[in-house]
Amino acid sequence: MKEKTESYQRTPLQQWCTWISLAITAATAFYVAFMYQQLPQVVPMHFNFSGEIDGWGGKGSVWFLPAISLFMWVLLFILSDRPELHNYYYLREENKTAQYRFSCSLLAVTNLFISVVFALLSLDVMNRALGDVYPLLFQSIIIVVILGILAMIAALVSLRRFKPKKQ
Repeated sequence: MKEKTESYQRTPLQQWCTWISLAITAATAFYVAFMYQQLPQVVPMHFNFSGEIDGWGGKGSVWFLPAISLFMWVLLFILSDRPELHNYYYLREENKTAQYRFSCSLLAVTNLFISVVFALLSLDVMNRALGDVYPLLFQSIIIVVILGILAMIAALVSLRRFKPKKQ
């Protein structure tokens, strides 16, 4: 097993993304807990691409989304603390710090993205269960997912900067 890197410190952006994503995850869980007693016994849990309900679950299933969000937060937090375990292209001693920073930043932003998506999904599920339908909320989830995917593609394309220059 690789030795833990002692010299890597999270950047301010990474710290901000990490703690904001945890706050969003916690706020989502608190909202679910606060509204739980008002929910009907059967709640909508799955939607087609048009935003129409096509799957139902028991009242307790509303905890599924915040639980996944928290699990992902913990997993990505632990991974971002161990950059030496990540998989790198063109890792050399002279670019190791930059690669670690890039990889951990990508994880922190991914963590924030996951927290936002799961918070929006939870909010939509809770609202629909209570009889409120906000089409813009579902559309915003689609937009956030598309923007997140495009950002990840852009980040992966930017990995080319670590490729050694041909002599």
